[in-house]
Amino acid sequence: MTEEQRDSADRDGLDGGPWWAGLGPVGGAVLIVAGLALALFFFLFLGRSGSEQHLGVLLGAGKIVAIGLVLVGTALIARRRGTHETDADGNPPGGDDGTG
Repeated sequence: MTEEQRDSADRDGLDGGPWWAGLGPVGGAVLIVAGLALALFFFLFLGRSGSEQHLGVLLGAGKIVAIGLVLVGTALIARRRGTHETDADGNPPGGDDGTG
């Protein structure tokens, strides 16, 4: 790939990332609720029929919930790591203030 092609891809927003990469923890929570609501809707209103179409929708709802769980989990891990990497004053360890 030439540099000109990379620059045009960056301008077009075609970085190859997944569609859910920029949602964050709130978007993850929304995806979890939406996936569970979709699964509940199909289970309650369409019954327990074993048709392939219903099972496909439930699989899609499960995927939505899984993506939401990944987003929320990574946000919580990042927050936890961020709190442990600071000292009592809020400075990162080994910072430029000469204390670490």
